[in-house]
Amino acid sequence: MDAGPSAMDLDAGASTTPMATPNLNWTMVEPFVFRVDDADSFADEGHAPIKAHGLTSRGDSFTVGLRIRPPPEISRLYLHWPGGPDPKKGSSCDLVAAHGNLLLLRLTSSPLPPLKKDESPVYPQEDFICRASSSSIKLERIATPLVLTGNKDKLRVTAQGPFPLHTVGILCCGEDFAIAQLRLTRPNREVADLCVFRSSESKWELEQRCPIQFKGEYESFDLDYWKTDRVLAFKTYLFWVDYCTGGMLSSEVFQARPTIRYIRLPIVGNRNLGYEVRPFQDMYRSLCVTKDGQELIFIDIVSEYHASVGRLSASTVFSITVHALKTDSAALDWLKVYSVRSDDLSLFKPLTYPLVSMHEANIAYFLMPEKVLDGINKIWMVTIDMGAKKIMSICPYVNGVEGLKGEDSEMVKHKSRILQPFIPLELPEWLYPNSSSKRVKKATKTESGSKALASKRVKKATKTESGSKALASKRVKKATKT
Repeated sequence: MDAGPSAMDLDAGASTTPMATPNLNWTMVEPFVFRVDDADSFADEGHAPIKAHGLTSRGDSFTVGLRIRPPPEISRLYLHWPGGPDPKKGSSCDLVAAHGNLLLLRLTSSPLPPLKKDESPVYPQEDFICRASSSSIKLERIATPLVLTGNKDKLRVTAQGPFPLHTVGILCCGEDFAIAQLRLTRPNREVADLCVFRSSESKWELEQRCPIQFKGEYESFDLDYWKTDRVLAFKTYLFWVDYCTGGMLSSEVFQARPTIRYIRLPIVGNRNLGYEVRPFQDMYRSLCVTKDGQELIFIDIVSEYHASVGRLSASTVFSITVHALKTDSAALDWLKVYSVRSDDLSLFKPLTYPLVSMHEANIAYFLMPEKVLDGINKIWMVTIDMGAKKIMSICPYVNGVEGLKGEDSEMVKHKSRILQPFIPLELPEWLYPNSSSKRVKKATKTESGSKALASKRVKKATKTESGSKALASKRVKKATKT
């Protein structure tokens, strides 16, 4: 294994080994799903100790397994599907979204024969909810949604079919959940269509032409080139984000007739620069939930001269800024909380795909590719304390051509073509019994108990004092009578 980046690239106090993480209440999940059809290998507890079994609508049995690792290590999702499509043509499983104790997965089955000779084969796609219960996980198949396909004679045409992966989000609220997809209605920028599945009703509903609320007079023009890059759940809202436009659309999808609100991201430079720069924007920008679900923040990597076109080079001086959304007022303004320059870190290689810890707002994770001549890049996971402006660790993520020799070969080949952001996932309490969140709950319970005990003591003291006053009053009356 390579020794890692040179010492000149590291802060004096940094480490090339993963940090110790005693409290595991969230994890980063690798978006690439590992296909393991060998029964003995998949049964190995070292691979995926947490497993769930499911059935497709065609009766095919499959199993998914989750191997959890503390950040900055990466967790993995494994698929065991011996009767599924040829694994050499892909894993046939996509990790769509996550929130709370839920994962939204999509399986693509072997193609069905076309109805007519001139038609292409149909690849059935089905969505599944992977739910963490009190001591295990289980899979539940979701009904196929109703998708808008166009207009005919001024009527909306609908059909059943899957949504594009990056346009779907999931929102967990106690035992209930909602899955939703948003689609802008063109040419009108001020309305959108929402297709929502609510678990309490177990069906999809199509909410057409929902009004979009804007803060500024000209904000609707931001939506000219809108394309959803990611969907994120925060409190009771789903957010559809376009990093190129520099904005997000939010909606409380549990409402019967949801309203949609547009909020600009705090980006520097021009908006709507065109589709030629879109592939680079989600490499350097990310909307994240932190502080155990209580704060929404936006992290952005920009060159020193705020150039928005093209990929950052090794010689580019860049800065990393973090803004928090102020939700305590109707204005919903952004507040800058951290700003770090590459010079502050003595870092001379570009960082990509930022992700902020779900627990600590000052801890951010990045991927740092290292170009090599053979085409299989080495990639490092870099952890930075934004508050202290210090690199905390640099760990290997993809080890170049050496990674082609082991079980990660398919993943390494995939990463040599395209990188994707990790999916942050909250973990149920039974998976991390010693976590800080449990101690917080215990402390809160103890504090409540202390307050109750104090209140009881106050009441007892008040009662004693009242009794003493009554007894004194009785003695005064007796003395007066005598």
